[in-house]
Amino acid sequence: MGGANPANWVLGHVLGNRSFTLTLVHEQPLWSDADDEPYNRGSKGLDPAKARPLESLIADLATRQERIQRGLEKLDPDELDAKHAEDAKHPCGAQLHFMQFHEAYHVGPLGFLRRIVGKPGAI
Repeated sequence: MGGANPANWVLGHVLGNRSFTLTLVHEQPLWSDADDEPYNRGSKGLDPAKARPLESLIADLATRQERIQRGLEKLDPDELDAKHAEDAKHPCGAQLHFMQFHEAYHVGPLGFLRRIVGKPGAI
């Protein structure tokens, strides 16, 4: 399908961005910067040799979700108004809000991609 990213890239991009979310809630990211690279914004197509297997992405999604939940449960509410790093432009709470919006922006098309490949709706 011209002009659209494959489902593997969309999910990998969401997972790569969750690395940043994990740092905001004081949890360890699963992937290195090199692991994130094929899924970065502006990447020029997904090289099949660098694509992670879909099963691996789904497993990493579950692990990241657990870590984000754990981090959020331990996060001091006062930290939401503070910047997570000296060079941060926005406080932690605003960063988390944006990351949720960004993820929703990308996850929506996954439903359409499921239908395009002949799978039923998941909701």
